[in-house]
Formats: sequence, C-alpha cells, structure tokens
Amino acid sequence: MMTARAEGSASASCETGISAESIGLRCITDIGRAEQVWRALEKTATMSGYQRYDFLEPWHRHVGLREGVEPLVVIGEIGGRPAFLWPFGISQEGPWRIARWLGGKHVNYNVGLYADGVMAGLGAETVAALLQRVAGLAGRIDAFELLNQPQDWEGAAHPLAGLPHQPSPSSAFALGLAGRDYDTVLQEQRSKRARGKLRRRDRKLAEEPGYRNAIAATGAEMARVLDAFSDQKAKRFAALGIKNPFAEPGVMDFLHELGARSAGAENPIFRIGYTEIGGIVRGMLGGVVGPGRLSGDIISFSEDEYVKMSLGEVAMLKAVEDCCARGYQWFDLGIGEAGYKAIWCDTEEALFDCFVPITSAGRLYTEIKGLRQRVKRSIKQNRVVWALVQKVRRSRGTAEKTETAASEGDED
Repeated sequence: MMTARAEGSASASCETGISAESIGLRCITDIGRAEQVWRALEKTATMSGYQRYDFLEPWHRHVGLREGVEPLVVIGEIGGRPAFLWPFGISQEGPWRIARWLGGKHVNYNVGLYADGVMAGLGAETVAALLQRVAGLAGRIDAFELLNQPQDWEGAAHPLAGLPHQPSPSSAFALGLAGRDYDTVLQEQRSKRARGKLRRRDRKLAEEPGYRNAIAATGAEMARVLDAFSDQKAKRFAALGIKNPFAEPGVMDFLHELGARSAGAENPIFRIGYTEIGGIVRGMLGGVVGPGRLSGDIISFSEDEYVKMSLGEVAMLKAVEDCCARGYQWFDLGIGEAGYKAIWCDTEEALFDCFVPITSAGRLYTEIKGLRQRVKRSIKQNRVVWALVQKVRRSRGTAEKTETAASEGDED
C-alpha cells in the first residue's frame, strides 16, 4: 500500500527562532576549499547522500565543469560554528545567471546539510533573506532555480518549503524499512502468490551455471559492473528512442570515480550490487549511501535469454536485503513513475520546486521556467498523454535506427 508524504508542511511556513541576522555567511567558489568544513558537518548533519562531498566534488569535476557550472558553496555559521551548507552552482543561461543545487539531474533529493536543530529552525523569512544575501555576495545572480526538494526530511520540514513553490513534475518513491527485516518486507509488500513466484524464480536461477549475487568490493569489480551497466543502458535507450544521458561527456567517468572512491572505504558513497550468470553481469543496482538510507541511483539488466527473469529486480531485492541487515531506515528508487516502483515502494515522497527571482530579468526567467515545469508535470501526471509521449519516442527510435541502417547500406 502506497503512502503519500503530504505536500506543504504547516511548520514550514512559520518562523521558529533563527533570525537571518544571527547567521554569518561564507560563499566559497572552490569546492576543495570547503572540504574540511563540509566533511566535518557530514558527520552529524541532517542531509541526503546526494549532498555528500564525495558525490558532488567528482560530479562537478567530471560533469559540472563541462557544463560551465561555477561552484558556490554557501556555509551558514551561528556563533562562529557551521550551521548549514548549501552546495549551489551558478550557470549562464543565455542572458541570465542562475543558481541551482549542484549535481543536476544526477541528484534525486536536494536537501542541503544542517547541524542538529537548524533545519527546523530556518523559517521562510530567514531563508528568503539569506538567499538575497547570497546573491549579493556572489556578485550577480538573477534567480535561484531550486528543483526536486523533499517537503520534509528526517522529520523536519525543508527550510525552502515555506517559500512560494510548486510541485515538481514527478515524485520520488521509497520503501520504509524501520523495524522490519527482509522477510517482513516481502510479506507486507507482496501477496502470497507473488512471493511464491519469487521463490520459484530463485530456484530456477540457482540451477544456472555461475549464478551469484554480490556487492562489488574492489575497484576492478566496480569498473566491470559499471561497464556492463553502460552497455545495457545504451541498448535500452536506443530501443526506447530516448537520448542516453549516460553517454553525455564525463558522466560515466563520474560514476567510475564514485565506484573507485567506494572500493574498500569505511563509509562508501556508492554501493553496487549485481547479479551474474555464466561470468556475465546480467543485472545491477548502484545506490548512493546516506545517513540511514540507500538511494537507488542506477539500475539495469541485460536483454538476453534471461530477460524474463527480471534480473534488475533481483539486484534490487538483494540491495533491500542488505539495507535491512545494516539497519537502514529507508531504501528509495528516486524520481519518476514506474511500475516496479509502485510494486516495491510503500511511500510516495512529494518534491517541490522553488523559483526565486533576484533581479527583474530573473523574474522573467522564473516565470518561463515555472510554466515549463508545470506543463511537464501535467503531461507526466496524465497517464494517457504520457503513454502517447512514450509511444512516439519508441517510434522515433525505431525510425532513426532504420534510417541509420539504410545509410550504412548505401555506403557499402
């Protein structure tokens, strides 16, 4: 049964004690110079794994720099001590300079990092005043475009939820694990008949030569699984007629570095689990590790003779089992609607977007972008229209492949 985490917490819209005047701000444009404070705050902060230094620093180096993103790490201090950290980046969009959360589409939850009690203490007026000050310190920002923010996180309302905002085009989907072991999760999420099918599948897989499930532990193992992921995704997106985001410059280098940093680490940023048959990676799931949560970030499977075995799902269930064994509170599958998410997740996490204009030019930008996001949401939330969009994409992909094959034939 899916539970929706409500949009718009009442507590988010009222001041709860921390004034803007009591907060000192530092804006750092070199991510490396913020590392010491960032890592120290991570040890006890309310945050998502996507805002860890070990995720965003390599993202910026491999992807952000190529996209022209200028880091703007905002550190808020109370009494001389770090109270929060907002990892922003500034991009030039035509005539506009726009501040966004670092990480772009590779981040499913934009939260920030907050010392104990600070997240609940930042009210709307304080946050609005702080953003104005950040814009002044940065030199020039026309607007803040802050997307995919959860309404609440670890029991506290998101500080920006008190500002004018709108629902993001899609929600995120999660599975609550608190107080449940793996067997309980299966029993509560799936019917007796469905559990029987899973057991029969497991027995069939156990008979396959070289069948095993593992968590990548070494750098070489991480790299091998990520290479398989890259190949599987390339084929999948081509079949769907969708542009492959993992083929963009720097993206696979970024994922490979996450894997390399995590190999043998005491507190890894990335967990990669995979299913192998006959020495070939047939399914995998890579997740970002945060406090008490694994966020499923990438998932793939081979479309071969084992495709009906749903080996991507097998890798996912092994990740859930591992999360239960580690005592995690949550496992999530990120943003976007999908059938397998509805089956395995019990919580729909509402996300919201904020468009905060700073200049008159920025106001025009936020009006345009806000409208675009609303249209995008209306399409995605309409099942008939969204199904039509997906059908057109698949048809376009088939047509492009046919045209390419014809062109190659002409060259021979």
